[in-house]
Amino acid sequence: MSQQISSPQYITSFRQILFRLFRGPSIVVIGGSWKTGKTDFSLRLSELLIQYGIVSKVASNIDTLGHYDQLTDAISLKNWLYGSQARKLYIFDEASEHLPNTRGMSGKSVSFKGLIPQVSKAHARMIIIGHDIKKVDSEMYNDTWCRALILKPNTPYRYMPAMIYSKLLPRPFKLAKIEQTKIKFDPYTLAPFTEKPEKEVFFKDADKQLLYKWAMRDPSVIGHVNRNVIHTKLIKFVKEHMDAEALLR
Repeated sequence: MSQQISSPQYITSFRQILFRLFRGPSIVVIGGSWKTGKTDFSLRLSELLIQYGIVSKVASNIDTLGHYDQLTDAISLKNWLYGSQARKLYIFDEASEHLPNTRGMSGKSVSFKGLIPQVSKAHARMIIIGHDIKKVDSEMYNDTWCRALILKPNTPYRYMPAMIYSKLLPRPFKLAKIEQTKIKFDPYTLAPFTEKPEKEVFFKDADKQLLYKWAMRDPSVIGHVNRNVIHTKLIKFVKEHMDAEALLR
């Protein structure tokens, strides 16, 4: 990816653009018609972000055949975001289907939108992909957290050009020929996403497992575990996590 971009002196390469857009917690939205290389382009960005040391962990709802963790529900995504202090990137595909810009909000839309303001606390970045961004919930490209909009025009797939629009850049930038990703994926397989995991969620910590089941109203816990036990473990959990994030003055 050695393509140079004509611009003012302080931005002379695509690498500098990536640092501008992803150096802190951020959301970048990628839009374009069907089969314009949006998913391939997003995975290529992830390779570069790792190469440049901007992020160290990547996950996605795309099946990358084991290359990255595949997280396909809001609860697993939240657990992953807060699972470590590492700088993380989550690639969310099929946003036009999963997060439609309609009045009738599905449970997964509400759950996903609830994660957006927490991206900065989790030291995270997100790439959100939609084949028609007008149909994607407008909250995704709210200026508060959305750092850029990247559009993929209808051109031959192998050239993968893109237009980048961002207030962090002096003007829109047009990328010419871009290398394809080396990460294998099936471009014809849909990237799933649900509100809750289809399989049972497990925590190594027994207290967290119990509290999670209680929060999910699991019948094996509700009515079977003493409320004082839950109360004691909840106080311990809240104190530990709030102490870790507290700012001393």
